[in-house]
Amino acid sequence: MGRTMRVAGLQAKLDSIRSGRVHIATPWGDDSVRLAIPPDSGPLIEALNAVRLPPRFTALWHADSRDMEFIFTAQPVGREITERGFTFDMAGAQYRCDFSPASKRLLEIARCFEPAGRVSATGWRNLADLMMYARLSGGLGSAAQPVAATSFWIRDLQFDEEAVHTLATNLNFYMSYFDLRSPRILVHDPVLAGESVPSVNRFPLGEFPKRISGHVLDRYALDLWHSARDAQDSFRQFLFYYQILEYISFYQIKQEILESVRRVLLAPNMHDRLDAVCRNVIDAMQEDRTEPYAKLNSLLKKAADPAVVWRQIEPLADYFSCEMAFEGGVKLAPLLKAGWGAADFSAAWVPAFPQALRDLRNALVHARESRQVGTIPPTRRNYRLLSAWVGPIAVCAMQVMNYSSF
Repeated sequence: MGRTMRVAGLQAKLDSIRSGRVHIATPWGDDSVRLAIPPDSGPLIEALNAVRLPPRFTALWHADSRDMEFIFTAQPVGREITERGFTFDMAGAQYRCDFSPASKRLLEIARCFEPAGRVSATGWRNLADLMMYARLSGGLGSAAQPVAATSFWIRDLQFDEEAVHTLATNLNFYMSYFDLRSPRILVHDPVLAGESVPSVNRFPLGEFPKRISGHVLDRYALDLWHSARDAQDSFRQFLFYYQILEYISFYQIKQEILESVRRVLLAPNMHDRLDAVCRNVIDAMQEDRTEPYAKLNSLLKKAADPAVVWRQIEPLADYFSCEMAFEGGVKLAPLLKAGWGAADFSAAWVPAFPQALRDLRNALVHARESRQVGTIPPTRRNYRLLSAWVGPIAVCAMQVMNYSSF
């Protein structure tokens, strides 16, 4: 329809779908969720205009009561959850928290929910089973036994996204501190409208092949790769991919040293040239003393094709040709110069690219060094900047995994 309307503090679009039905697209700023507008849309619009839909949370914030309602489940939960209410003290403030029935506003929104695609990292904001519950007559699980959909509530909460993020992440820790199976508040990787990183090259090697020649890959590296693919935020993705590079660079050098020593010792004239053999063994063992950064540089030169890495970097040239200043104090020098092409990158990418990866990894992991080099805390800006590095480090990790399997 082309129109927009103000919904819960977001610019949600009114779209005409193929069926001819009208939908509200991207509530929560989430393109995996849409709301079908019923013929009598008054209750839905009234509910939406009374709440805010914060993109970083699977939640509603009720403007009149200032209650934050985190969408939980329509499945039965035990009394140890439904009867749980407590006060959380933090930083001189008190927050009243409880698990209570879902609000009528949430059920009205859930009743109109439709998935806009496959399940996303946000899990459709937990609306799928809540939709089925809300559409049942009277919200009953059966005629005989009513079942209440459950939400987690923080009462009388002034909404500020960063403050709520701090509260939610700390509260998750303390709820788990006393209940290892405690439900937790879902906090999503923030993507800001107009600030998302452009899509990278989906096919790093060109067209998908008609035949694939595979190898049995290292089990530990493969587990790390699966963890990286399953991770829902750029911080964890980056760290898992870096672990792959770090692991293989260490053990690949070990294997190469072993092969060098084996070649020396298996020479048929070894006994006639013992002095030379000893020198060759000592020279080979010297490789094991190479600094970790030099091992990684060597591995990338051998195993990674800079042209493949360039295909991930080129769409993001605006990011990589400027200094990246992360909140927390970390600054990365530009990886590229203006106007560079694939040949320029190939000539200069080592050691500049692995050095940048190490600097990022150290800032993410080594908090003890924060006074010298800064840190990269999980802020919205930092999520966006770090996500630019996920594509390039992912193709590097996959190439070295394949190389190490030979």
